[in-house]
Amino acid sequence: MNFAFVTLVIFILLLPGFLFMAAFHRGKFSRRYVRTSIFNDVARAIIPSLLFHSLAYFIIERFESFTTAISFRALGILLVGGNSDKIIQDVFQHNIGSFIPNIFCYLSSSILFGLLAGWLFVLLIRHFHLDLKYELLRFDNEWYYALSGEALG
Repeated sequence: MNFAFVTLVIFILLLPGFLFMAAFHRGKFSRRYVRTSIFNDVARAIIPSLLFHSLAYFIIERFESFTTAISFRALGILLVGGNSDKIIQDVFQHNIGSFIPNIFCYLSSSILFGLLAGWLFVLLIRHFHLDLKYELLRFDNEWYYALSGEALG
């Protein structure tokens, strides 16, 4: 199994979490000046990605047009490789090639959930001033709070 392909699959699976974080930390609450590493960003993307994939899976499984279930066995083979090239080729032929529209719909919906949730969380936190009430929800831009006067209450 090609290392680049496995990396691409992992990146696509983590994309909803990355986009959630990007939508959450945008504008005046940007993480542009916060020091972070790629490992920290990947760790922060795992939990939201799992949540959005679960939500997309739950919703898509309810539609009648999706007659086949998502094959977690095929996903595992794509991530860790199979015993032989024949197994990998079989996965592509039976699980990916014939279900490209379903896979695209699933990935698109999980990515869309990530973007919308990040945008919605920021709106809710700012509208109800939850970032001022709870330190855990505070954004990393302390200068904004200090210079806008919001830190004073």
